[in-house]
Amino acid sequence: MWDYGTLVARLVPNHFHARIVRKVEGRAEEDTFPTAFRTNTRADVERLADSAGFKVESFEYLSQYPNYLMFNGALFFLGTCYEKLISRFNSLRFLRGWIMVTLRKPDRAE
Repeated sequence: MWDYGTLVARLVPNHFHARIVRKVEGRAEEDTFPTAFRTNTRADVERLADSAGFKVESFEYLSQYPNYLMFNGALFFLGTCYEKLISRFNSLRFLRGWIMVTLRKPDRAE
């Protein structure tokens, strides 16, 4: 939710995303999909999992490679430093760009 890529994506309307990704990453515009931020927090994941009959078995914030910033050497360097910083301190984990969740479907007896 607080990752720089997510914050920028929230500020920029979806109809601009494909053009920006093409210029910044060189990816084809048709390989860019609309973003919808519905599960960016542990509470959101738990709520949606529960409503679908799942239990959250693990929830982990993962750092990302600052590929969005590769179009500029100085920004890429700053992005790399930022990623190292938030990876080093567990208290900053909520700033990491990816979430990995493992869900479990409870046995009927549970």
